[in-house]
Amino acid sequence: MSAVPKVRGNGQALYPLTRSREFSTDVAQFVNGTEQRFKVRAGLTRLKLPYSALVGSDATSLKEFVDSAKGMFDPNGTITLTDSFGSAISYADLALDQDTIEVTELEPLLYNTQIELHQVKNRNTPPPDTDPSFPVFDNGLTAQRPYKQIRRFLSAVVDQAAGIRYAWAWYGEGLDGFPDGALMAWELTLLLSDFNLSIIETYFRGKEGRMWPFSFTDPDDASVHPNCRFDQDVLDIQHAGVNNNQLKVQIVEFQVNS
Repeated sequence: MSAVPKVRGNGQALYPLTRSREFSTDVAQFVNGTEQRFKVRAGLTRLKLPYSALVGSDATSLKEFVDSAKGMFDPNGTITLTDSFGSAISYADLALDQDTIEVTELEPLLYNTQIELHQVKNRNTPPPDTDPSFPVFDNGLTAQRPYKQIRRFLSAVVDQAAGIRYAWAWYGEGLDGFPDGALMAWELTLLLSDFNLSIIETYFRGKEGRMWPFSFTDPDDASVHPNCRFDQDVLDIQHAGVNNNQLKVQIVEFQVNS
């Protein structure tokens, strides 16, 4: 397998497409809200590439690409994607996630299809250095509406058949080494320019998904939470168009005891 073929005489992909940054972290969470995290492997990239309204020659090129790879067999594919600033990023060591390719004739001599690939190894590219605080976008904010603020308690509960509940609160009961109240979490839905996307993607890569902590400022009340991390090892980026990128970011607070 070689490079993903160009379509429409221009690039190897069309809008919209989904590009995912994937890490792998083992997280051991304890009843008092503390945790230990272990890095399993370096980050990899996954691509979902839909193609619409292709002429016959382009559809044939994609079929021949899958043929040359023998489906999921060959892990040596490459692709180069270019953003609106003209910056090109190449991805190597790509394998197909499919043993089939489906081509739909949408209209006379116009075809739709899709291919999905992911990296099968990482060439030891070190993660970028990142700030200990969650980044601020070019508008001076860390979030956009709508966003979710989540308050997390932990209770031990036994409900009897007669309807009586016996319960114990682990958080907020003054137990030594336990949280004094709720631990927080946030879900940010972001619509970003290419510039702001590079900010959050670089930060996610630097933190290697769930692995490394940072501080986060609550967009609702501006309170600073010093012990937070991403609550996801996969950052799915939907490239809807030029300077039009959508993604969700999940952040969770954890307990740290001295």
